[in-house]
Amino acid sequence: MTKVVKQSDEGLASRLGRKPASKRGLRTRNRILEAALVVFQREGLVDATMQEIGRQAGLSSGSVYRYFTDKAEIFAFLLQQLESELREETTLPVDDDDKLVVRPAVLRYFELYRMHSSLYRVWWESLEPPSEFSEAWVRMHDDYRRGFAAALKRGQRAGVTAPDLDIALTSELAVLLFERPTFTRLVLGWDEETTDDQVAEMMEALLGSGLGSVVSSDPR
Repeated sequence: MTKVVKQSDEGLASRLGRKPASKRGLRTRNRILEAALVVFQREGLVDATMQEIGRQAGLSSGSVYRYFTDKAEIFAFLLQQLESELREETTLPVDDDDKLVVRPAVLRYFELYRMHSSLYRVWWESLEPPSEFSEAWVRMHDDYRRGFAAALKRGQRAGVTAPDLDIALTSELAVLLFERPTFTRLVLGWDEETTDDQVAEMMEALLGSGLGSVVSSDPR
């Protein structure tokens, strides 16, 4: 089985806040995280404040500071939770014929993306100027790319993937197949008539075959 997301994000892992010692503390922290999502979506990461997050949660800003150092730490915690879900639930297994099993992973990816669409929107808006959050995006993108590259190389060894396929370029394009259409459909609301099933079928047709039918360097 080839995991698409497999590398931990050490940059974000160092900013996960303090773990509450009680169930009440966990509930309070969850209130803060839920409130932060609302504030980040409404104000953006740059304009959001700890005071506003506290008001949204029905808490004082001092209570928020007991759990998180600043808003960047809250956002880093939310991203780490998202990445953990992707790592655990989004995989592209390889079947007995060394072909990628695409459809279930794509549908689950859409489901998670839709659940966290507001977080993805804020994350995209935080990519410039470069920061720890843009670095996290690049690392996640690279994890996906390496996962695809490993699967395609395995397909070449098994004779499923075209032997002269440009693995690096194809892996990059495969990642973009996941990222950009998903963002535009589920976050920006474009192309609402196309269903998840239709997109998953197309991705399965492109990737599930091992791209063995891709035109080779010989234009004939």
